[in-house]
Amino acid sequence: MGMAVGGALAGVGGAEMQQCRPLDFAWAKRRWTDPLTGTDVVRLSPDERLHFRNPYFRIPMFTRDGEYGVLWGYPEPRTDESGIWSINLRTGETRIYSYGGPGAGGRRVGGLSSYATSYHSHMLHVLVRTEQGVEIEQIDLDSGSRRAIVPSRPMPSIYDATASTGDRFVYTPLSHKSRPEGMGTSEYVAWMGVEPGPNEMYRIDLQSGAVGVVFETDRFWIGHPNPNPVRADLLMCCQEGFNWTEKHPKPTDFSRVRLYHLDSGEFTLFPEVERSRPAHEIWSANGERIWTHGWPPGHHCISKTDVASGKTTTYMMKNPNGRTAHVHPAPNERFVVGDGTDFGKNNQAEIEELVRSGKVDDPWAWEGYGSDSPGEVIWKYELPKESFFGERAEWTAEGIARAIDQNPKKSAKAVPLCQFRSMARVLRKPMRNESNAHVTPDSRWAVFQSASEDGLYEVWVARVPGEQ
Repeated sequence: MGMAVGGALAGVGGAEMQQCRPLDFAWAKRRWTDPLTGTDVVRLSPDERLHFRNPYFRIPMFTRDGEYGVLWGYPEPRTDESGIWSINLRTGETRIYSYGGPGAGGRRVGGLSSYATSYHSHMLHVLVRTEQGVEIEQIDLDSGSRRAIVPSRPMPSIYDATASTGDRFVYTPLSHKSRPEGMGTSEYVAWMGVEPGPNEMYRIDLQSGAVGVVFETDRFWIGHPNPNPVRADLLMCCQEGFNWTEKHPKPTDFSRVRLYHLDSGEFTLFPEVERSRPAHEIWSANGERIWTHGWPPGHHCISKTDVASGKTTTYMMKNPNGRTAHVHPAPNERFVVGDGTDFGKNNQAEIEELVRSGKVDDPWAWEGYGSDSPGEVIWKYELPKESFFGERAEWTAEGIARAIDQNPKKSAKAVPLCQFRSMARVLRKPMRNESNAHVTPDSRWAVFQSASEDGLYEVWVARVPGEQ
């Protein structure tokens, strides 16, 4: 298994992309205007007394042509019974696929664990728990037909349901090490990052269910399998591990973003991305670029890497604005969205005054993680045509701050798209405090998780100003 660093990669991009007509969500029953930003916001999730959640930030939730969006709905209190709700984005009509009872082919299934729409069709892939392990269900969103895909060997877990181009494979890593008794999560993540032991990347054939090993390694802990949305020969993954300590220090050869070439069995690494201390990675819709966000000293940045040339461009932004849990590029790549947590400290007094004045209700007093913040902000990142941050720059926090002040037109700008109604007190605790921002296929709306006045999760879309 070879390794390449940077360098040009031939034959990336140029694929025909499915066009999405503009979405207006005229059918939506609930609309409002964010009192802090003036952004128009529409509720995407159905009017049902259920929790509705959208998937993790990098997992597809829409068909590329904008016909369907897919959400996960489950009751309060939580049980194994839940459902996938497909929404016709043109009409608002819904169809429910229930889990926790008899599934496709009469097999008894537990709750679902993940789902993803296809890059290239109206197929949906759902991961379901059975007595034999995790299986895959393929759903035709047009007809509603369901087909069970039983892996040829029992799979104790499958990471996520994102299918490769042509709906051919789903990929998943498996590790064989167990957490030692008494070891906390933070230490476990650092320990695994340093001593991962043997782990493999598997793929499951979505036609036959055949399971095969793609690669195996004991040099790094495999995470985030992410097939290229256009090319069948490229699989991105990440090297997991953080919370480094003196006992478990960061490996000297650590490389968060790893691109595996299925044809040659080689990896491409991106050292310029690594210098920005990247946290998460995601493909552009056309498969030509990898987007990341990172934490250089004292700051936050967004980077894009052209896969064909290996060139990385990093956009710095001034603290404290723009810090985020994830980033998601619009399909047209004119902007990027993120779900951050800083705004509550900066706008606490303004929000409290809105509540006292009676202009707004106060369901957003989050009592769990981040109790000093009323929620997450949904950021829109506006990126300059040219970045001042050179690929060979080595700066301290103070140096980066000075460079941003000296180059305002070459710095990224974080604009709060939706602030007030981004995260709320929920009935079931603990819940992950992540809004998992996405962008609709027409590049006009940002998608995020919020919650109702009753404490139930909802999914909303916020109109992005200036995007026609």
